Amino acid sequence: MSTLPAIRESETSEIIQELLSLLGQEEHNSIPRVVLERELARHFSERMLKAAIQRAVDEYLVTIVTDYAAKKWDVYDGEVVWYVKTLSPDDARRLRELEPLDLALLRLLQQQNGPFGLGEMRCKEAEERILAQGFTEKEARHRYIPDITYIFRTTCDSWDMEHVALIPEYRKTPEYKAAKEESDRELEDITAFHMKVLDIEEEEMDKKARARTKKKRKAS
Repeated sequence: MSTLPAIRESETSEIIQELLSLLGQEEHNSIPRVVLERELARHFSERMLKAAIQRAVDEYLVTIVTDYAAKKWDVYDGEVVWYVKTLSPDDARRLRELEPLDLALLRLLQQQNGPFGLGEMRCKEAEERILAQGFTEKEARHRYIPDITYIFRTTCDSWDMEHVALIPEYRKTPEYKAAKEESDRELEDITAFHMKVLDIEEEEMDKKARARTKKKRKAS
């Protein structure tokens, strides 16, 4: 059986330089992965591209994130897609300093293409996959990396499931955070209002109950 020849480091180095050049031309130093691969596929094979991107990720030159695709890319309108993003020196240092457990979870989520969503998986499955990498059961229950992952619950066929996912880039923007804070404040105000109404209703019911009791006592 024939085997494919090993990809030389010089070959991936050339692709990485081209990749970084393309990313550097964009305002946010990021491009949808499918667009980036389509552009580079004019000169390099799919196998070489995947090897180069993985090497760039492993060397903390770029990272893989999710975000909504800008209209100019004309891909998957209305859905989050994979992006390749250049890492700033600070972001690269932060990823380098992640604990092995955090890095294992990050790399695991960066490989998830469904069925629940890109960069997302059930916590139970994540635990099993982390455990298979040699971590302890206690460590395998670790799911949260600040500013990188988030936890949420879904219900399917009456089953309550907990999921872990990469935080999409749009959720990290000042605009989103400000809108989220405003929404949370409004929710708190609505909750406080309903609690106040319930307190008033409960107080009125108590008054009526006391009045009925007092009336019965007088009648007897």
